[in-house]
Amino acid sequence: REARDDAAFSMPRMCLQRARALLALDRLDEATEQVALGLVAARGQELPYEEALLLRVSSATDERRGLAADAALARTAERRLISLIATSAGDALYRAAGFAERDSRSTALFMRRN
Repeated sequence: REARDDAAFSMPRMCLQRARALLALDRLDEATEQVALGLVAARGQELPYEEALLLRVSSATDERRGLAADAALARTAERRLISLIATSAGDALYRAAGFAERDSRSTALFMRRN
């Protein structure tokens, strides 16, 4: 039983790594599938950090497909903080709220890009 619990706990991270690899290989449909599996696991286990990381991959996949950042925001509308952290649309929203990249209060908000 412990092994099964450990495997379930690691599911969001495993899906994240797979999704990143598939995105790098430009296998967007498969990356999207891994993100979806990981999001179900992350939300089921209440792991917001893993959820945000998976949504970043989803946002990158959308950008590769030429979709607007609004698509990622729409998918996370009920989870506003995660949508701001996980999507490129967050940058504009931060600036509109008065945060700046050089402002010591908000540096971390702009540091998430790899």
